[in-house]
Formats: sequence, structure tokens, C-alpha cells
Amino acid sequence: MAGISRTRHLDPWERRVMSHDQFLLWLSERGTGSWESFKAAHSWLFGQASQDRRPRPSWTAYLLSSLGHLEVDWRDGAWSATAPCVAGLPSAGATAVLVGSRPKVLIDRVTRYSSPDVTLDLMSVEHSRADGPTGFYIQYESAPAVEMFSARIGARFEPAPAARLSRTLPSIDSFVASARITADPPRGYSVERLDPVALTWVTHDGPLRLGLYKYKGYGVDQFRFFDGTATRDVDRDVGVWATLRAAGVRAVRYEREEINGTLVVPWIARLPLLQARTAVLCSGLPPRGAWGAPWIRYVNVPRSIARRIASSLGQELLISEGTSA
Repeated sequence: MAGISRTRHLDPWERRVMSHDQFLLWLSERGTGSWESFKAAHSWLFGQASQDRRPRPSWTAYLLSSLGHLEVDWRDGAWSATAPCVAGLPSAGATAVLVGSRPKVLIDRVTRYSSPDVTLDLMSVEHSRADGPTGFYIQYESAPAVEMFSARIGARFEPAPAARLSRTLPSIDSFVASARITADPPRGYSVERLDPVALTWVTHDGPLRLGLYKYKGYGVDQFRFFDGTATRDVDRDVGVWATLRAAGVRAVRYEREEINGTLVVPWIARLPLLQARTAVLCSGLPPRGAWGAPWIRYVNVPRSIARRIASSLGQELLISEGTSA
């Protein structure tokens, strides 16, 4: 009928892409906020997804942090969008990916300054995906061209951030040693201990022994690593890898492919943020894994960078031939 417009119904894949993009836009426009505001906005945007496909807020925060869009302070329950950056990718020719805050004004600049009407020295290619926000890839002819483009959109250009980060990764032992010594949480918290062999959380009651403990109570879970003499307040992922190292569990696998390879870790032992960001900046693609899946996969990682990541975790890199699993 004339005068009546029809709304096109999006399929589930399109809804998930749009939800990730809208969420990143909201985070970018707001800049900073509390963990409670993050969860509320997340529930509103992703609430239409079926229960089995709805991402958890903690996974989305990890995904956006590893992609370089977000920083999360779990101790204080706060988040902030990171500064925009055009990050060069290894073994990808003259290609970079846009990371960091993506407010509307920045996306408008990307469109304008990568237009053929403005430059023939580079182009912007969008890559939509259901497991994360749309990726903006910049293919360029020369370093001066991408440096000028970055300056025009208000971002810095990093030619090889993954390689640079991999050479400066702190060891897992130094992470633990720098964590503050703390007392156990007040009574009323349920306590679970990470079993490093079974890779699962088990109910704990009794004296502490070497390893990671999760205290579940009001607010976010708290994690403590007992090093044999003191209890330290640690990031969850750091505590998991410190426990695996102490138990001698080897948990980092590298699937070798024709060019680069895939870094694979158990779901419960996802890479700590610095290591995850180093791996993700090799491709600009989010870590692949769904809640409850056995593995998390970081793709297109050069073997030299994979070895540095594993070494920083106190691990020996297990190398196998590539697989589609």
C-alpha cells in the first residue's frame, strides 16, 4: 500500500553482526563506563539472540579487548575505549586493520579519506562477521600513504604491533609476582579451585594449596593465586596460566599451515589480554570459540610470535599440522 514502508526482517547472522557493531559504536561514543553499564547495554543489544547463541558479557569484553577496542579494569569494575590505531598485519602484504575506538565521526572519515575521489594510494575493505564487530582493513601502496590516512582520520599508525608486543611480553611469573598480596574475601563467598589436569573448577573446602581459587559472591568473581606462601589478587587468565605452569601442564598448540598458523588453547585457558592482543593483531580477526566449546583459536599467527607467546606463559609450543577442527 502507498505510504506504508515495510521493515526488512534481519536473519540471525545479520542481527549478530549489527549487535556487535552497534555495541562497539555505543562504547566508542560513551568512552568510559562501569561494568554494570556494560552489562546492561549488552543485555539490551544481544537479548534477542537465542539463549545458546547469546554471548556472555564477559566473553564480549574479552573479545573486544583482544581486538584492541577496549580496556577493562576488573578490579574496579570499569571499562574504557582505546585510542584509534591503524595496525599493520604480518605476512599480509601492505595491509592494516583499524582498531580502537570507532565513533561515527571516525568511520565517516575512514569512508571519506579512503574514497577514490580522495586517494588512489589505498582503499578500505569492510569484513562483516557474526562473532565480532565489522573489521575495517586498509590496503595501501606505501607507508607515507597509510601514515597520511591515519593522521587524517585521527589515528596513529603502527607498522608491526604484533611483532613489537611479542618481544616485550612479561613472563607469567612476573605477572604473579607483581600482583598484590591480599587476604581471603569475607565469609559468605563460595570457593572453587582450578583443577589444572581436568581443566575444570571444583568445589574447595579446607586449607589452600598451590593454585588458583575463584570466590563467587556479590558482583564480579574474585580470583586469588596461592603461591605456596602468600595469596595474591590476580587476573583470572593470568591465574589460570600460572596454575598450568606450576602443574607442568602443556596447553599451547600451534597448527602449522602453509603461511603462518593457528594458535590453539583450551577454552578455560584463554590467553591473557596482552598475549591475546598480540595474537589477534596478526590477523585483525577475533579469537574463534563459542561458550562451552573445547578450544579457542587465534588465526594467522607467525610461528616466531607464537613461540614468544608460549614462552611468556612458561609453555613449550606443541606444533602439529593444520586442521579444520
